[in-house]
Amino acid sequence: MLLNVQGGVRDVSGAYRFPPGTTSVSLTGSVAPPHPGERVTLRALRVEPDGSETLVGKTHPKLDAESEYAYSFVPPGTGTYRLITWFTGEGNARGNSESVYLVID
Repeated sequence: MLLNVQGGVRDVSGAYRFPPGTTSVSLTGSVAPPHPGERVTLRALRVEPDGSETLVGKTHPKLDAESEYAYSFVPPGTGTYRLITWFTGEGNARGNSESVYLVID
């Protein structure tokens, strides 16, 4: 299962940095083996200064014919966000992406 960030500049920690004024971040991903028509769960969490996390968004994009999805994340403000997707399809077809981190300066 993949979750990809479009744009931004990846820093040494692996986070994708975006400039002030960023109003949306394009995300794409895929599920293998293919499960067209199914949905994934995408969660966005704000990483607080103390390291705790607060859920700021949850959505369920639908997989297309190639088992790919796209979503435009609208950050609620500046800060650091952790995004992750899950697939909980039928039977043993379950999995999650690696977390990706976004920093909106």
